[in-house]
Amino acid sequence: MDGIGKTTLVDAVYNEISLEFESRCFVHNVTRQIEDKVMLSVRNELLSKLLGNETDIDTPTIGCPVTQERLDNIKSIVVLDNVNDPEHIDLMGMKYFGEGSKIIITSSDRQVLKNGGADEIYKVKKAK
Repeated sequence: MDGIGKTTLVDAVYNEISLEFESRCFVHNVTRQIEDKVMLSVRNELLSKLLGNETDIDTPTIGCPVTQERLDNIKSIVVLDNVNDPEHIDLMGMKYFGEGSKIIITSSDRQVLKNGGADEIYKVKKAK
Protein backbone atom coordinates (compact mmCIF):
# COMPACT_ATOMS: atom_id res chain seq x y z
CA MET A 1 0.00 0.00 0.00
CA ASP A 2 1.27 3.46 -0.89
CA GLY A 3 1.60 6.20 1.70
CA ILE A 4 1.76 4.12 4.87
CA GLY A 5 5.31 5.04 5.86
CA LYS A 6 7.60 2.43 4.27
CA THR A 7 10.19 5.03 3.23
CA THR A 8 10.00 6.83 6.57
CA LEU A 9 10.49 3.57 8.44
CA VAL A 10 13.40 2.36 6.32
CA ASP A 11 15.02 5.82 6.55
CA ALA A 12 14.95 5.59 10.36
CA VAL A 13 16.45 2.07 10.28
CA TYR A 14 19.14 3.15 7.80
CA ASN A 15 20.12 6.16 9.92
CA GLU A 16 20.28 3.99 13.03
CA ILE A 17 22.53 1.23 11.66
CA SER A 18 24.37 2.57 8.59
CA LEU A 19 27.54 3.53 10.47
CA GLU A 20 28.09 -0.17 11.25
CA PHE A 21 28.91 -0.76 7.56
CA GLU A 22 32.00 0.00 5.49
CA SER A 23 29.93 1.45 2.65
CA ARG A 24 26.37 2.65 2.48
CA CYS A 25 23.90 3.98 -0.04
CA PHE A 26 20.21 4.90 0.05
CA VAL A 27 18.69 5.05 -3.44
CA HIS A 28 15.46 7.04 -3.18
CA ASN A 29 12.58 6.21 -5.48
CA VAL A 30 14.33 3.69 -7.72
CA THR A 31 11.36 3.45 -10.07
CA ARG A 32 11.28 7.17 -10.81
CA GLN A 33 15.05 7.41 -11.16
CA ILE A 34 15.04 4.59 -13.69
CA GLU A 35 12.25 6.33 -15.61
CA ASP A 36 14.15 9.65 -15.56
CA LYS A 37 17.61 8.22 -16.26
CA VAL A 38 18.98 5.11 -17.88
CA MET A 39 18.87 2.02 -15.63
CA LEU A 40 22.61 1.45 -16.00
CA SER A 41 23.28 5.05 -14.94
CA VAL A 42 21.39 4.53 -11.67
CA ARG A 43 23.29 1.30 -11.01
CA ASN A 44 26.66 2.88 -11.83
CA GLU A 45 25.95 5.75 -9.41
CA LEU A 46 25.17 3.18 -6.69
CA LEU A 47 28.32 1.15 -7.38
CA SER A 48 30.50 4.27 -7.61
CA LYS A 49 29.32 5.42 -4.22
CA LEU A 50 29.77 2.00 -2.60
CA LEU A 51 33.17 1.25 -4.12
CA GLY A 52 34.55 4.78 -3.74
CA ASN A 53 35.55 5.22 -7.37
CA GLU A 54 33.89 6.01 -10.68
CA THR A 55 32.24 2.86 -12.01
CA ASP A 56 30.92 2.57 -15.54
CA ILE A 57 29.55 -0.85 -16.42
CA ASP A 58 27.53 -0.75 -19.62
CA THR A 59 26.20 -4.30 -19.62
CA PRO A 60 22.90 -5.57 -18.17
CA THR A 61 24.78 -7.54 -15.50
CA ILE A 62 27.82 -6.82 -13.39
CA GLY A 63 30.01 -9.12 -15.42
CA CYS A 64 33.33 -7.72 -14.25
CA PRO A 65 34.91 -10.21 -11.81
CA VAL A 66 36.94 -7.44 -10.15
CA THR A 67 33.78 -5.46 -9.34
CA GLN A 68 32.00 -8.60 -8.15
CA GLU A 69 34.91 -9.48 -5.87
CA ARG A 70 35.13 -5.96 -4.44
CA LEU A 71 31.40 -5.94 -3.65
CA ASP A 72 31.70 -9.36 -2.04
CA ASN A 73 34.52 -8.14 0.22
CA ILE A 74 32.83 -4.96 1.48
CA LYS A 75 30.25 -5.01 4.25
CA SER A 76 27.60 -2.71 2.78
CA ILE A 77 24.12 -1.50 3.50
CA VAL A 78 21.96 -0.57 0.54
CA VAL A 79 18.39 0.69 0.51
CA LEU A 80 16.45 0.51 -2.74
CA ASP A 81 13.32 2.53 -2.12
CA ASN A 82 10.12 2.12 -4.15
CA VAL A 83 11.03 -0.73 -6.49
CA ASN A 84 8.20 -1.89 -8.76
CA ASP A 85 10.01 -4.43 -10.95
CA PRO A 86 11.94 -7.48 -9.67
CA GLU A 87 14.37 -7.14 -12.60
CA HIS A 88 15.57 -3.86 -11.11
CA ILE A 89 16.75 -5.73 -8.01
CA ASP A 90 18.84 -8.07 -10.14
CA LEU A 91 20.13 -5.35 -12.47
CA MET A 92 21.31 -3.28 -9.49
CA GLY A 93 23.68 -6.14 -8.62
CA MET A 94 22.18 -7.12 -5.28
CA LYS A 95 23.28 -10.76 -5.54
CA TYR A 96 26.96 -9.78 -5.47
CA PHE A 97 27.00 -8.30 -1.97
CA GLY A 98 28.97 -10.30 0.54
CA GLU A 99 28.41 -11.71 3.97
CA GLY A 100 27.32 -9.17 6.53
CA SER A 101 25.85 -6.83 3.94
CA LYS A 102 22.23 -5.75 4.25
CA ILE A 103 19.96 -4.96 1.33
CA ILE A 104 16.66 -3.30 2.23
CA ILE A 105 14.05 -2.88 -0.49
CA THR A 106 10.72 -1.12 -0.25
CA SER A 107 7.89 -1.88 -2.63
CA SER A 108 4.13 -1.57 -2.72
CA ASP A 109 4.00 -4.99 -4.38
CA ARG A 110 4.90 -8.05 -2.29
CA GLN A 111 5.34 -10.12 -5.48
CA VAL A 112 8.18 -7.82 -6.60
CA LEU A 113 10.05 -8.70 -3.40
CA LYS A 114 9.34 -12.43 -3.73
CA ASN A 115 10.38 -12.52 -7.39
CA GLY A 116 13.43 -10.39 -6.57
CA GLY A 117 14.70 -13.04 -4.14
CA ALA A 118 13.95 -11.41 -0.78
CA ASP A 119 14.99 -13.55 2.20
CA GLU A 120 12.48 -11.89 4.52
CA ILE A 121 9.46 -9.70 3.85
CA TYR A 122 7.97 -7.38 6.42
CA LYS A 123 4.56 -5.85 5.95
CA VAL A 124 4.09 -2.35 7.30
CA LYS A 125 0.70 -2.20 8.92
CA LYS A 126 -1.56 0.77 8.37
CA ALA A 127 -1.92 2.93 11.48
CA LYS A 128 -5.42 3.00 12.96
